[in-house]
Amino acid sequence: AAGKVSVTGIVSQSADVQRITQAFEQIPGVRSIATAIKVQPLHLQIRFYFRIGSADLAPPDRSSKLPQVKAWLDRYPNQSVQITGYSNPVNGAIENQWLALQRAKAVRDALVRQGVSSDRLQLAGLVQHPPASALDQPTWFGRSVEVKPLSRDQGVSQR
Repeated sequence: AAGKVSVTGIVSQSADVQRITQAFEQIPGVRSIATAIKVQPLHLQIRFYFRIGSADLAPPDRSSKLPQVKAWLDRYPNQSVQITGYSNPVNGAIENQWLALQRAKAVRDALVRQGVSSDRLQLAGLVQHPPASALDQPTWFGRSVEVKPLSRDQGVSQR
């Protein structure tokens, strides 16, 4: 109204607020822009669990958790995810590092088979307990893969 634009909404990245403002500034006749935009990062946190010494996805995870990740990626086609494999920090560090990465690769490969581009999937394998886990939790908790969104500023480097 009268050259003034009000924008209200939610975005996942703070840089989006500036992009939205700049886009409205390009419209002829717009003299001022008022924004009430809340930055709310995208949420996705799914964890897959594995048997001792295994990097094989359990059938229930293939049928329930993989479709959740795929649906999230379909909903946000410009987003990428971090797939981090964990293994218990017990015994051989080299073997556990390899196992943690193999678990992450198992999740990535299953997503690629469902049509997700590997360019959107960053991998890591860590010999440690997952973040926010207590050392007194059951050992199966450390035999996991966690899938979380990457911010747009983070690049996909490891495939």
